[in-house]
Amino acid sequence: MTRQNRTRRICAGVALAVLVGLLSSCALVSKDVDNLVALMKGRSATIVTYNVYAQQLDRVHGTSVDIHRDGTFDSTNADGTTNADSSVLAISVGNNNMTHVGSTMIMAQDGIVDITGQLPATVDLNNTEHGTPLLNYLRQQFRNTWKGTSRTVLVRSQNGSPIAIFGGNEVEYYATDIPKSTLLRIDGKYLLIYRSDYTIYDNILLQ
Repeated sequence: MTRQNRTRRICAGVALAVLVGLLSSCALVSKDVDNLVALMKGRSATIVTYNVYAQQLDRVHGTSVDIHRDGTFDSTNADGTTNADSSVLAISVGNNNMTHVGSTMIMAQDGIVDITGQLPATVDLNNTEHGTPLLNYLRQQFRNTWKGTSRTVLVRSQNGSPIAIFGGNEVEYYATDIPKSTLLRIDGKYLLIYRSDYTIYDNILLQ
């Protein structure tokens, strides 16, 4: 092997190591891997549904839980094409199934802590910091894609009644294929919010 080829291989190896390191820290890549694992064996999680007054309707805990949009209820256009618009949830719990639609629901992976008692259910902020919105949005998008940031999530029912508060040092949020739902990852654990109001704050705003 010539010195030139050896140098090229070394450079390629270094570049590959750097790429692997970057991808392993990328929130989006990590989420996709986690989703594949969940599809194969599920996550240990708790599902809770609420009425509009934030009163608990039911609670289900399982060591193998998965939630997907039930495409059986997708609407069909006149030309025969199908819309991915079903709001019906197909839920796998162990070797059994549930179906849910309509009321507010939260699925919290084991390890996520509800910190409702540590913070008030309402927030009154007064921030006098001068900022550049465009740069702020770009910075937010970058942080959400790669690692997340320290945030707090206030979850409320569909009429605004407080339900729960979650927080973490590395919080990211993602769109899902389920209408009116949001998937969050809080310090590596997943939180699915379905048909509810919520606000996500940078923790520095709450100090």
